[in-house]
Amino acid sequence: MTQSCCVLGCHKDRRGNFTPPLRFFSFPSWKQKQGAYVSDVTRRRRLAWVAAVNRTNVTFDSVSKYIVCSRHFIKGKPSYEMFDQDPDWAPSLHLGHGEPQSDSPVKFEKKRCMKTKRDEERMAKQKLENMISGDNFDITDLQVQHVQLLKAFGEMQTEAAKLRAENEKFEDALQSDFSKLSYRFLKCDEEQLQFLTGLHSVTFDWLVPKISRIIFRVHPEVKQQDHLLIVLMKLKLGLCDDDLGYRFQIHGGIITAMCQTWIPALAAVLSPLVAWPSQDAIVKTNPSIFTGGVRQCCCIVDTFEVTIATPNATTKVASYLIGATPAGAITFVSLGSFSRKKSDRQLIRESGFVDLLKPKDLLLTNKTLPIQKDLDAIGATLLTPDVAKGKKSGSTKRWTFLWLCGATWRR
Repeated sequence: MTQSCCVLGCHKDRRGNFTPPLRFFSFPSWKQKQGAYVSDVTRRRRLAWVAAVNRTNVTFDSVSKYIVCSRHFIKGKPSYEMFDQDPDWAPSLHLGHGEPQSDSPVKFEKKRCMKTKRDEERMAKQKLENMISGDNFDITDLQVQHVQLLKAFGEMQTEAAKLRAENEKFEDALQSDFSKLSYRFLKCDEEQLQFLTGLHSVTFDWLVPKISRIIFRVHPEVKQQDHLLIVLMKLKLGLCDDDLGYRFQIHGGIITAMCQTWIPALAAVLSPLVAWPSQDAIVKTNPSIFTGGVRQCCCIVDTFEVTIATPNATTKVASYLIGATPAGAITFVSLGSFSRKKSDRQLIRESGFVDLLKPKDLLLTNKTLPIQKDLDAIGATLLTPDVAKGKKSGSTKRWTFLWLCGATWRR
């Protein structure tokens, strides 16, 4: 059985020969195994298609047997599923909502055209009879009016053609803007901007001129704000270069070049923000849960690894030591170590972290770090909560909070 378009009143099927040729598209799938963001976008897209078709027998769970033809899309096909601002993200043309329906749409349209033509002929005939029956009828005046009307009609056709050309130009520009992700659209949506980059628009706008002074545009047609947006999305969401290329309509190789150029610039601009504060500043900003013996805590430390993909399909691992105040401010980040044989103790010693500590400094960690001897030499203390060791104590609630603090800033 040949499938036909499910839009109300369309009835186009795959057997017909149409000019221009029609294409047919299935309803979008709901991708539930590619992460929460992709799942939410694809689910909203299927709901948008079902709402656009607006038929009782077409529901979210019964779309597998239905198709939609290309005449219901502005560009003749659906847009990329992640471009939820594109007008072709869902069908939008000739949807048949509110239009008179008939058992034969072709027959109905033919009858409507014939009736309109008959009405126009009857009105023209009546107008001519009224003019002839008048006392002051003059055929010369009628000819002059005819010539004037023809001239006016020609001028109107020229103006209409000009306006159509301008309208097509504006439509192409508008479609290009909507289908391409840009900071110009995101800065009005704080929630989406923070999800994609981890920054608010105020911080983003502060950062752009700082980096623009020391870096150049990798792609001349992409604005500086969009360069930064691409790099931050890469760091925040871990998207592949081809995915970002689809979103911004540029080649994936250009995305790679942007990251290689801008990430070192970001490090140069933002590295002064990672500073070791004084003990008084740390104590003043400590959360209220840090009381008693842990009130003098100056740093929560941990080591973590970052897996790096390489062009030859192998992976490398970079190890880092990171430290933060109890309030959550990052105060230390070591240089990356790419040696799998290097232990945590070697990493900590070579990072210079111990040199920043003073006698009686208290450190917290959520796992055992082999640096107790180095700390004993300067009179500092490393404390591991009981809950991180799998033990229970009367202060479990407080230690659980401290342990979660370490897990939170580490992410």
